[in-house]
Amino acid sequence: MSEYLRQNDRVKFFCNENDFFICEDILPTNSSPKSNRRFTVTDTNRGLNISISDVSSEDAGVYWCGVKTHQGKYRSAFRQIQLQVLTPPTTSTQSITTSVASDQTTTGPAETHAGSQLAAVTATVVRVAALVVVNILILFYTCKRLLT
Repeated sequence: MSEYLRQNDRVKFFCNENDFFICEDILPTNSSPKSNRRFTVTDTNRGLNISISDVSSEDAGVYWCGVKTHQGKYRSAFRQIQLQVLTPPTTSTQSITTSVASDQTTTGPAETHAGSQLAAVTATVVRVAALVVVNILILFYTCKRLLT
């Protein structure tokens, strides 16, 4: 990182690009750490650390991090981060209806594929969680690399 970026009087930023290509600040980094309900931005000597909790598909999009200069009037040393959030497919519980000789009908959950459905759902959730963790690690790495 150049001396220009290492100066502590520089305010680093982390923002989310909206549909109108305007980058809206998520949290200021004038003091460290800064946190709201879901985002935590920490300005360190080595760069900018960003944590996102309770990640949802609404968090997907373009984020930017960099340094504000000239008393916050300008932004420089941009780094674009494309965050993708994959959601698991929805599953439904199957029901089967059986008729008995006395004209009574009973309905209950299908048991024929319940074990395999549970395994498939569990595997999908684990894969999605792993992808979210990998995307967050990439986000940390790119911001940290930019500012180091």
